[in-house]
Parts: sequence; C-alpha cells; structure tokens
Amino acid sequence: MKEIPVMSNLRSSIRRITSLLPEGSKESLSRIHGALRGVLYAGSSFECPCCGSSFRKMIKWDPSDPEDDNRVCPKCRAQSRHRLLHTYLSRETSLFNKSTRLLHFAPEPFFFRMFKEASSIDYVPVDLMMSEVSVHVDVTSIPFKDGAFDAIICNHVLEHVTDDTEAVKELSRVLGPGGWAVVMVPIDQKRSKTYEDPAVTDPHERQRIFGQSDHVRIYGRDFIDRLKTGDWSVSELHYAENIEPDLRYRLALMQGEYIYVAKKP
Repeated sequence: MKEIPVMSNLRSSIRRITSLLPEGSKESLSRIHGALRGVLYAGSSFECPCCGSSFRKMIKWDPSDPEDDNRVCPKCRAQSRHRLLHTYLSRETSLFNKSTRLLHFAPEPFFFRMFKEASSIDYVPVDLMMSEVSVHVDVTSIPFKDGAFDAIICNHVLEHVTDDTEAVKELSRVLGPGGWAVVMVPIDQKRSKTYEDPAVTDPHERQRIFGQSDHVRIYGRDFIDRLKTGDWSVSELHYAENIEPDLRYRLALMQGEYIYVAKKP
C-alpha cells in the first residue's frame, strides 16, 4: 500500500511547523502527528502495548540500514525495547496492581503518561535536563534517601554517563529491600568487553566510535558484571525468547534485546 500523497505532504508540513514552535508546544503537536500516523498505518497485523494501537505495519528505525530490525510504532514512536519492557512489566511485576514507589530515569512520553495515570504507582520521573520531570537528577548523585524506592526503571541511560560505576552504586543505594530495578542499555553482543575511551569528547568522534554523539562507550557482554558492582543481585533475561512466537511477531520485537533485572534481598 503506497503512502497517500496528501498525508505525506501533511506530515512534512507538521515537521516544519514543529521545528519553529516553542518547546512547550511540541509535545502536543507531536501527539497530533502521532494520531495522524496511526490513521495512516491503521491495520491489524501489529500492535503496540505502549499506546494500545494496532497497525498494518511498523516503521523501520533506520531505513538506510537493510539489517536494522528495530521497528517503531507509527503512533507513539515506541521502539522494540519499549514494547519488550512493557510486556515484561505487565506480565512479570506487580507494578500495575500493587502500590509501588517508582523512580524512572529519562522517561519516554508514552511511559510518562502511563505511569503517571496508574493509580498503583507513586511516580517520580527524573532526568538531568528534561523540563517535564519532577526533579532534575544526576544519576551519579541521586538526591533521595537510602531505600527510598520500590522499583527503578533506567532505560538506555548509562551509555550517556561518564562514571557508570558510581551510577550503579547510586541506583542500588536508593532501591529498598525487596525492590527491583530494570536497567537496559544498547549492547554489542559481538564484544566480550565494553569499550570506552575518556579521551574521546568530540561529538563527531563519539558518533563515529560509539554510534551516537552523546554516548561515551559501547557496552559488551560484560555489562552484567558492571551492574553487579551494586549491592543487589542481577539477572540477564532473554525475555523476548519467552514470549509466544505469534505475539513476538505482532509486537515486532527485535532479536538480541535483553532485559537486566536487579533485585534487593
């Protein structure tokens, strides 16, 4: 099915208008744009649990890369890792049905709305720069008491942090007894060891070496060992492999996306 020219032109116009708007207005227009994409891609072949919509197809994250299998929700822009995380949280935790004080770093818009509206969640969204969060927080120096939270979500944050060892210690410190934390990062499964070079500070060089201008390392398979420096136990879950094949296909889940779960005794 070819894209309708009128819709294509409308999407281009919205992008141009969005770039000119003040920051506070962009979220509202982004949601309108997402709703229009949802109509354009409406169907029943795929589904996104992050926004509760279904589509005839998902959008490719990087159309220029023939090997890229990361599919993006046309409506809310959730990626494979977000849909995997939502599935894990819904099936394997009591987050949505038991009173939980949740600390969430760098909240994605769809999770922000979902967690904020959930009656079971005492939600504390934080970030170093984002304007809509409750508190501006450096993950290497978290301004909360020991054991202040029942659960923590830290999704694709540590690859941006210079001292991730200190960040892990801080995450562990503010997690209470019996609590759990989900920590995810991009991992190159071909690497046995994480690669980092503090001397690389130029954004263009970081883009070339680490894959993104604000990344400071490429994690390898030793990521779990780095997490174990915290005062908690850590498990690496190949969770997508535990999901029924039909559902895994409908959710357009990417291969090799792992979930790391840390628990306090």
